[in-house]
Amino acid sequence: MSETIVTRRCSKCKNVKDVSEFHRSTRNPSGCKCRCKDCRRLDAAMPRSMEQGRIRKRKYKKTEKGRVTERRYRHTNKGKALMARYRAKSDVSLKRQAGSAVAYAILVNQLPRPSTFTCKCGEAAQIYHHPNYTKEYWLDVVPLCRKCHWLIHKALAV
Repeated sequence: MSETIVTRRCSKCKNVKDVSEFHRSTRNPSGCKCRCKDCRRLDAAMPRSMEQGRIRKRKYKKTEKGRVTERRYRHTNKGKALMARYRAKSDVSLKRQAGSAVAYAILVNQLPRPSTFTCKCGEAAQIYHHPNYTKEYWLDVVPLCRKCHWLIHKALAV
């Protein structure tokens, strides 16, 4: 005659608990999950990592409901203030505008292609570096190879 299991040990918190404290599982021979309801609830409430939370948020923003919510938020005072702080703090748009100005100058032969120069390390230059992103200095650029350009930006980040 088979005996019914009355208690079970949680694999996460290691506490011995009554079987009613575990979710049922037809796959497990004991008939219940290996972690108790409390531990499973805690796991479900906390994302595994910040990256998973970002992925979930990105997926939500791609849905119609997410786009509507984002649009509505941007029109609130709080959303406008947040975007203003971001624009004031970041120079991303200036970098993009400076890069576009250089690309246009190359296109209309105002600037030669960077490949016509050599880098300070002796290799052929591949890209232009902007020491300054203010509008007056957009075309004052330095031709560099990718490695030297990366090293300059790495040194600036520190």
